[in-house]
Amino acid sequence: MIRMKRNLSKETKMLAVVKADGYGHGAEPIAKELESLWF
Repeated sequence: MIRMKRNLSKETKMLAVVKADGYGHGAEPIAKELESLWF
């Protein structure tokens, strides 16, 4: 997310969407990490 944000203008906002953890890929830990990276 940080690298993607660097390519955008300062006025551009980002939003991360984490869908359900249906396949057990660890959606909850990823969501918690993204929460600390508020863009």
